[in-house]
Amino acid sequence: MIETSLSQFLESLKSLEKYINYHRHSSTYINLALKNGDLSDPLKLFNQTDLATKKSFDYRGYIISLYGMLERYLEDLLQEYLENTQEIFPKYHDLPNEIKKNNISLNNDLLKNIDLPKNSALSISNIVKKLNDNLNNNISNLNIEAFTKHTFNFRVNTIEEFFKRAGITGIFQRIRKIQPLHTILADEFISLDRLKSNVLFSFIDEIAERRNEVAHGTDNIEVLSTQIILEYLEKFRCFGISLNQLVKSHFLMQKTNGVKEHKLIDVFNKRIACLAVSDIKCDMNSTIVIRNKNAQPEFNTSKIIDMQVNNNSVHKIDTDTEIKIGLKLDIDVHRSSIIYIL
Repeated sequence: MIETSLSQFLESLKSLEKYINYHRHSSTYINLALKNGDLSDPLKLFNQTDLATKKSFDYRGYIISLYGMLERYLEDLLQEYLENTQEIFPKYHDLPNEIKKNNISLNNDLLKNIDLPKNSALSISNIVKKLNDNLNNNISNLNIEAFTKHTFNFRVNTIEEFFKRAGITGIFQRIRKIQPLHTILADEFISLDRLKSNVLFSFIDEIAERRNEVAHGTDNIEVLSTQIILEYLEKFRCFGISLNQLVKSHFLMQKTNGVKEHKLIDVFNKRIACLAVSDIKCDMNSTIVIRNKNAQPEFNTSKIIDMQVNNNSVHKIDTDTEIKIGLKLDIDVHRSSIIYIL
């Protein structure tokens, strides 16, 4: 459930981190060999290389890669959200209003830019067919590319607008409260709620600007140390994890719309929820959605570790009458939490 894009993003960041550290360790080894006069033929060739030029080219690769990974992740995350959303709303008229509101204009923009190289895999006939299915046949088979294709660099303001297309609003006001990003921001800033987003998340705009400098061949580029690049990488990692939680929370809000709410009777050891249920079927593979109002993320999911009725563990429940059950979950739950069983 909206996990693939994050997994791929984290894996790509891990690969870049390994690559950067490989360069760092290689430089340390070379410098030590140079100091000791232990120069094999490959090292002699390396010694003739302009180290400033090498650092410059390495830096350009790091920046292009880091920005490209973020861009790919944001596009994939929104695509994953839309794919999951249209699955739970197979009828177009039931889709969230913001998606329907933007669908025609975004498809129109896509058709205008159909000749761009990045749109070469798309066909006008397929775009028109899907749009016709939406509007005339009430089928929510969206042209997802209309929502994910863009012509701008990703910065704080454009990321906000990018997700707003699909009805996910206020991203940077909300994400600052979500771990692990909250901790990394709190270590650097005071009063997170009062600061503007372009200040708190300046690391995104800075990488976007540096990416443009590299791509356009700007002279006299300031080359950042590998340590600073790794610090940016860690911020991107935390941002990616927290953004995934926020988008998944928004999806769960849609998915639980109309689903019966269960209020807790009591909570023990933070992860054992006691509640009364009726007219319900569930088993150990059921998904538990936990809603904590006024928290971020507001919605989260948990697996069932154990399920008990009358202090006896059971593997499934199928009841028309009201019974009290206990659920041992894999995340914390609060007395004020609302539970949905899917």
